[in-house]
Amino acid sequence: MTPSIRYGLAALALLLLLLVAPVAAQPVATDYETLSAIYDYDPELPLNAEWDDELEADGVPVRVVFDSVGGERVPALVGLPPATTYGPGPYPAVIFGHGLGGSKDDSAYKGAMMILLQNGFATMLIDFPAHGERSEPALDALVDDGAASLSEAEIATHLGTVLSGMTQAVKDLRRSVDLLQTIDLVDPERIGYTGLSMGAILGATFSGVDDRLACSALIVGGADWGEILAGSQLTADARASGAVDPRAIGAFLRESDPMYFADHISAPTLLVFGGKDDVVPYETAGKLLESLVPEPKTVVVYEESGHLLEHSGDRFQAIMVLNAFLTEHLLAPAESVN
Repeated sequence: MTPSIRYGLAALALLLLLLVAPVAAQPVATDYETLSAIYDYDPELPLNAEWDDELEADGVPVRVVFDSVGGERVPALVGLPPATTYGPGPYPAVIFGHGLGGSKDDSAYKGAMMILLQNGFATMLIDFPAHGERSEPALDALVDDGAASLSEAEIATHLGTVLSGMTQAVKDLRRSVDLLQTIDLVDPERIGYTGLSMGAILGATFSGVDDRLACSALIVGGADWGEILAGSQLTADARASGAVDPRAIGAFLRESDPMYFADHISAPTLLVFGGKDDVVPYETAGKLLESLVPEPKTVVVYEESGHLLEHSGDRFQAIMVLNAFLTEHLLAPAESVN
């Protein structure tokens, strides 16, 4: 099993532990003003970026590590499109959010990054908390050894890691915009976001709290963590055994739930769904996100596809739709972007 898949499974396993750990009932804030304040931070916070190499307009990604909120250091890949094809810049940029168990170094995500670079977009791909270079040894051990022998204190510690990681990821995405805006060859008015699966769910919250984005593309995402977990095939066995209460888990994850943020997205948004998605169910979570995101939005549903858009040529078609959307909203001169 690859490390990235193991970390993804660890995060899921910890969510399912919520019903094992005794949790005191607490008042639940669900208003946007209270929840969005969680993502406020000092915009003057230094980035202290450390680059592995000089960033050049040559289509070659460079690793960088920078400061986020709460003392976190975030590793990322950043690349600029080739100046020989797209001129001297400044270039539009896309922040890419990976799915559960992914990382900036996974071949699929690096491949997507290279496509974006070759299509004229500066691109940034970060490791979310507990993924890639930010993997948590404790989570890794949980997958290897199981949870049955954990003490109540250990469960609480692991659970806190997962829950804080959700909100930290959104803060890291906000700081990613800060980093891109320090790069002379990136147009600060033409920064967009593309997220897949977990990256789409977190990206919907990110897009709802940060109005600097010129556009946002959310691929096979959804809203309402409770609905996602209640219908996802990833939790089917746990639900069947009575070991998990999706609504209780959803309540704990409300601080990162697009249900409370998506209606505040101000940028043009592309929503892509698989009509037969059984990981982030379209009929419940997907349609809810679709209803919450305000205009202007473009909605594409591949009725015969599941979470991987695997039916016929749906995946290729989705890539074409995404490229057209990003081209429309980011490749135009800055003054004509919404």
